[in-house]
Amino acid sequence: MRSIFKVQYLICSLLLICSFINVQSIAANIEDKDDKKDKKISKDRQEFLKKLDKVTADQIAELVIFAYGGRGEFTAIRNNGIEEGTIKLFTEDKEVEGKLIRKFIRNDGVGESRTRVDVDLPSQKLTFGYNGYTVWAARDGFNFTPSPEAENSFMASLIHNHDALLRYKEQEATVEKVGLETIVGIETIVLDLTHRNGSKTRYYISLKTYHILHLEYEIQLTAEATPTKFKESFFDFRPVQNTLVPTKTILYENGKPIQEIKLTQIKYHTKLNEDEFLKY
Repeated sequence: MRSIFKVQYLICSLLLICSFINVQSIAANIEDKDDKKDKKISKDRQEFLKKLDKVTADQIAELVIFAYGGRGEFTAIRNNGIEEGTIKLFTEDKEVEGKLIRKFIRNDGVGESRTRVDVDLPSQKLTFGYNGYTVWAARDGFNFTPSPEAENSFMASLIHNHDALLRYKEQEATVEKVGLETIVGIETIVLDLTHRNGSKTRYYISLKTYHILHLEYEIQLTAEATPTKFKESFFDFRPVQNTLVPTKTILYENGKPIQEIKLTQIKYHTKLNEDEFLKY
């Protein structure tokens, strides 16, 4: 095979020499074509940016909601649910893996969902819950008072999450368009969501699929601490009961990965015992 390529190369070389073709003129011609192509791309890009500039933040948010199944479907199906899967915690010296069960009941109006998260780790079983008013916790079946950092972090996860953008109108939040940003070769449009309490979540939305790829927020875990930056990335989007769900998430704290969750079983619009959200 290599010998065939060598022969072809020699024939092509002889033809070039015999025909007295000016290589520089060929290169100039190619550069001219490339320049015209670049100008066309640049012009198309400008037209695209002009059209995008006219699209409002609310219109983009509505496109995202439509991509996830639509507001009606999302509200009817994702009013409560059970999500099960695996969790991996990244510590400084090792990784800890366990099982996770998350249950929730949506608030009909403004307010965070009642939520319960059970994490079964090799050394202990932890439960965090929010009953609509306060955060509570249990370890190996015994209730305990969580630290301010743990409580604030858990509460922030209920506010600054993936679904908050999909429920922004119900939660009386507002959205603002920030601009475009390319992340790992994927072009995203950036939206800032201002929650009713004044806090903000930044969303990075794929311009190709309108899926939420990342979100970012800052919180002050204690009164004395400097704000902590959190980032959550979403992967493996799958349809579940006519709605779209990211089945893998990675959470970062100040740029370092601290948690990975992979969902294996998901069931929405199911019967739940409300007492489970009050205590262990």
